[in-house]
Amino acid sequence: MPRQKKTHHPSEEQTIPTRERILTAALTLFSQRGYIGATTRQIAAEAGVAELTLFRHFPRKELIMQDLLQTRSSLSALREILPQVQHLSCEGALNAVARVFLATLRERQELLKIFLTECARYPEQVKEMHFSFMTSLFETLANYLQELQRKKVVRVMDLKMAAQAFFGIFYSYFICREIIGFIDNTGTTEDDYIRYYVETFIHGIKGTAYGKR
Repeated sequence: MPRQKKTHHPSEEQTIPTRERILTAALTLFSQRGYIGATTRQIAAEAGVAELTLFRHFPRKELIMQDLLQTRSSLSALREILPQVQHLSCEGALNAVARVFLATLRERQELLKIFLTECARYPEQVKEMHFSFMTSLFETLANYLQELQRKKVVRVMDLKMAAQAFFGIFYSYFICREIIGFIDNTGTTEDDYIRYYVETFIHGIKGTAYGKR
């Protein structure tokens, strides 16, 4: 009986595109050692590629961070969720956006902790990337609010500042609850907080609703 040839199946690592392996490795090391502490040599080793291969995809380390901000952050999550909530009321849509935003922060919690400790020491180019990322985040939500403004759901106002206020509420909540441990969670679920904060964002505290839900 003839011997059967042994079939070689590619490993999971081999089937993942090299660029994605580099990004995953960078995200892991940035979360453990920070952007400043992680070197391209370490990232390449974590990804299972030569450092020269890494440089073919990302000639500079800051370009890895730029790609991560665009594809594996709250910005990419926001761009994905907004088309899915167009049929919801303003309040329902913003509840969904808040849940996705908090879920992304929680998923990237270790990276966020390191970012808060080392961001002041980032090179100017990396600081500019983060500024551009935040600007895009605010503009993406502002564009959604602009559609509501056209429908007379949202009053005339500075929508970029409104977007900053919205994310500021939930970013502060996350920092207090998950990083500092300041918020008392007894008897109050995260959905309760989300509903309350969205309600306050939409209607304010004076008892006058500025638009329809």
